[in-house]
Amino acid sequence: MKKLPKRPISHILEEDSLKFVKRTFPKEWIVEEIKNDYGVDLELEIVENEEVTGAHFLIQLKSSNSLVINKKGFISHSCKTSTLQYFLERPELFIYLVYDSINDIGYWIWIQDFLRAQPSPDWKKQQTFTIKIPKDNVLNNLSIESIKKRVLKNHEKGKLINTIETLDHPGIRYGVEFNENTTVISAYSKYPGAELDYPLNFGLTLNFDESEEGKKTKKAWEDAFKKGTRAEIKAPFIKDFKIPKELDFDSLLFEDEFKPDGLIIQPLKRDRKFLAKIEVFNKKDELVAEVPYIEFREVRYGSDEVLMSNDHQPIPAKFSLLTKIPERECILSFQLNHMGWNVSQVKSIMDLEKSFALGGWLNIVHLDTNRVLMRYDFPENLISKPLEVHIEVANHLTFIQNILKTDFLWPDKISIEEYHLLKEIVGILKTGEILKGNSVNFGFDKISAQNLAKYFSKNEKMKFVFDGNHDSIILFDKEIKLGSTRVLIGSAKPTETTMNRLSSLETLSHDEIVKIELEVDDPGVIIQYLEWLPKNKNGE
Repeated sequence: MKKLPKRPISHILEEDSLKFVKRTFPKEWIVEEIKNDYGVDLELEIVENEEVTGAHFLIQLKSSNSLVINKKGFISHSCKTSTLQYFLERPELFIYLVYDSINDIGYWIWIQDFLRAQPSPDWKKQQTFTIKIPKDNVLNNLSIESIKKRVLKNHEKGKLINTIETLDHPGIRYGVEFNENTTVISAYSKYPGAELDYPLNFGLTLNFDESEEGKKTKKAWEDAFKKGTRAEIKAPFIKDFKIPKELDFDSLLFEDEFKPDGLIIQPLKRDRKFLAKIEVFNKKDELVAEVPYIEFREVRYGSDEVLMSNDHQPIPAKFSLLTKIPERECILSFQLNHMGWNVSQVKSIMDLEKSFALGGWLNIVHLDTNRVLMRYDFPENLISKPLEVHIEVANHLTFIQNILKTDFLWPDKISIEEYHLLKEIVGILKTGEILKGNSVNFGFDKISAQNLAKYFSKNEKMKFVFDGNHDSIILFDKEIKLGSTRVLIGSAKPTETTMNRLSSLETLSHDEIVKIELEVDDPGVIIQYLEWLPKNKNGE
């Protein structure tokens, strides 16, 4: 019998997958096979209106005749880690395409996006890694249109970068930055003073009509220079706009004459700052509170106003200082926020609120020179005092935090149950015990209940001491472990119902549980938390 060459199934699947790609993508697109072992199987270039765009992307093509979609809705496919890392090194957009030859369906994913989204880089240490493609990522006309838009957009970015890099000027350095929906082209001085040697002169003519929007835009334009605020000028109000020849990109970037859709005016940040402290005095001129460190930074500036604030500081007290230059006056405003801050910080802020509510005044003192920059008098009855219950909660949480060495954030809301639970925990940490009322009940087996009945017949009242469990309490979603407990029941007697139950024990089966209810004299049932009991002179 003759031995003839065999064509393996892998070759058939490979050819089928290639045919699938060629008939699925637009027929005018250029599909080039890449013959190497580096993971690139195909290079596709987009053609539009018979014009070759130069916009291209790569495909790693896999095929299977036994593809399985798991219960979570993913197609899983294993790939060498070295190949995946190679994908990340390529600047082109890269698609990982798995072809199901049985159902004639292709599943795809932007492989670089998938790899960059991995929560941990540990996959790079493995020999292989599993690619997971959602079952909805089917290669069809809709997804091809999405692929086309992204590839063309990426190609335009590349062209723009190349264009910017070709620009050369003795005093200007150009840069380009891409955000989600915008592209920012920047011009910087190559050396200090270059902006004086090579000034950029823009030509701008604006025409504000008498419409409400026209008046509003005109005021925004004026405020941009007077107050340093942001102004947006829309195209209808821009009569003429000329770009300096140094920045004239028309011939490089635009097919037609450049016409702006709008202008945004905002001042450059100057990183001016000063350090200060705030001293709060009551009506008797007594120092009652202090914020020891405030870093004021310039937020905006104009010819008429300068605004500085400490918004960048990670503290719950936000201060703003507005200087009105023509009027030669400063206006201080502040906002105190509790939510999401550590309770010790909230406690200090509430102390500050209390001092503000006393109706006194404060100083802003420059830390470097110790000079008083301004005095601010609190208006009468304008600043409200924090609620006493909030002050109490802040004090309790700060106490618990310090004792247990754990952090608490100020809660969004506090229920009545949580308030009482908070007070109970503070009591445990301070005294080592809590009271649990004047009644208690147990469950005993029949023999234990009979022994208890004999004891009660001889002694009207009795005392119990027994070990409890290790206790923990959940407060504001945080577990507080309080350690082992001991239960003390001082003078106790059974209720009348229990006595009747004890007198009829003979009628019960041996495995039946007998409920025992006790009435406990004052102070009641005491639960001791052994770790928090006060120590005697011997430390016991």
